[in-house]
Amino acid sequence: MSDPLSMVVVGAALPAAFGFLFQHLHRVIDRRAARRAEEAQAGGEEPEEPIPVPACVAGDPGLTEPDPERVERNAAELERLSGALSVYERRPERLTSGDERLLRELGTLRDLLEEIYGRRITFRGEQRPASGAEVDQRLRDIQGRVKGVVLPGDARPPDRYVVRQDVERTGPDSEVIAVEHRQPPSGPPAGAGEH
Repeated sequence: MSDPLSMVVVGAALPAAFGFLFQHLHRVIDRRAARRAEEAQAGGEEPEEPIPVPACVAGDPGLTEPDPERVERNAAELERLSGALSVYERRPERLTSGDERLLRELGTLRDLLEEIYGRRITFRGEQRPASGAEVDQRLRDIQGRVKGVVLPGDARPPDRYVVRQDVERTGPDSEVIAVEHRQPPSGPPAGAGEH
């Protein structure tokens, strides 16, 4: 069972914390629905505006790409949380630090979002590791390349990474990489401007 959202977060920061977590909940649910619609008919996803990180979040957790398998595995709980928390979105005056059910549901939501995004979400004042990427790989026999985190060149890396890689054996020419940030090409492509 999840711990309730810390009492440190509540008070003036509760509406911002709620809004941030609830927006991500609906983004994950919407992406799942869009993915299912795409499976039925071909089409591309439209780019989304990033959800602003409020000041009550310690650092930038870098919530960009939810893991589709983890979303599917937790779909029923995500839908349940959406229903349970939607009353607070419609009636923000009900967001109070004395509402233990609300804090418990927000704690559950945060845990799910951390699992789905593979990122820690820490609020200012909490006694837990800072927001950011966490990767925990336990690997037995590596034959080739393994990367903990690969960021495309246009992605802004999160403020913090924790990459744990526990490898038992590696084969010849094997490579284990914690974080790879692919840099975008600089300058015009080769041959540009030549006729």
